[in-house]
Amino acid sequence: MMGFMVKAGLFYIIWQVIYDLFLFPNGILDEFLAVSAAVLAKGALSVFGWEINSWGRLLVIEGYRGVEVLNGCNGLTLMALYSGFIVAFQGPLQKRIQILVIIILIILLLILSLD
Repeated sequence: MMGFMVKAGLFYIIWQVIYDLFLFPNGILDEFLAVSAAVLAKGALSVFGWEINSWGRLLVIEGYRGVEVLNGCNGLTLMALYSGFIVAFQGPLQKRIQILVIIILIILLLILSLD
């Protein structure tokens, strides 16, 4: 249990340093995830026959107010933390990678459904 906590803690610290020093100031990854979430939500909601427009991060249903997908809502931090927990667990590497891919896909689907 202590090994898991140390690995997870180190992963979190490394993630925060990388995000704060490189990813956040650059903004490309956050922007990509936010725009992707808006576009995917537009496609999913269009199935219901609504007239929907998206401009970058903004998603608007005709006649209603719009929503903006912000950096804190794009799922990047959640995906990174779950990845760290999966990496910190003991077990076969191939099985952990499979679980990691499945979890990230589930997070992306949840983000899509919440937008």
